[in-house]
Amino acid sequence: MTWLRALKETARTGLTFERTRLEPLVALRGACGVAIVIGLILWLGSPPLAVASAFGAFASGVATFQCSWRPRPVLALAAAGGLAVSTFLGYVAAAHPLAFVILLGAWSLLAGMAWAVGPVSGLVAT
Repeated sequence: MTWLRALKETARTGLTFERTRLEPLVALRGACGVAIVIGLILWLGSPPLAVASAFGAFASGVATFQCSWRPRPVLALAAAGGLAVSTFLGYVAAAHPLAFVILLGAWSLLAGMAWAVGPVSGLVAT
C-alpha cells in the first residue's frame, strides 16, 4: 500500500460517522458521579481540591466507557490508581526540577508504550 493510499484511507476512516445506540442513562450516571465528587469535596475542602478530584472522577469515568474485556470497575480503579501514583510522585519531585523533568520523561515514555499496546490501556495510562 502506498503512502498516499494509506493517507486517503486513514482520512476516510477518520471522517466517517459510526452510528451507535446512544446510552443517555450511562452518561447521566457518570455525570452524577462527577457531581457527587465535586459536591463532597467542596463541602469538605477547597475549590482547587474539588477540581482536581473531579478530574480524577472524570478520567475514571472515561476509562469505563472503553470497550474492553475487563470489567468497568477494574478500569476505573486502574485509572484512579495511576492518577494517584502520578500525583504523589509529581508532588514529591516538584521541589527538584531535574527529578521532575526525569519523572515527566519516564511517565511520557510509559504512556506511549501503553498506547502501543492498545487504545484502552493507552487511555487508562494517559
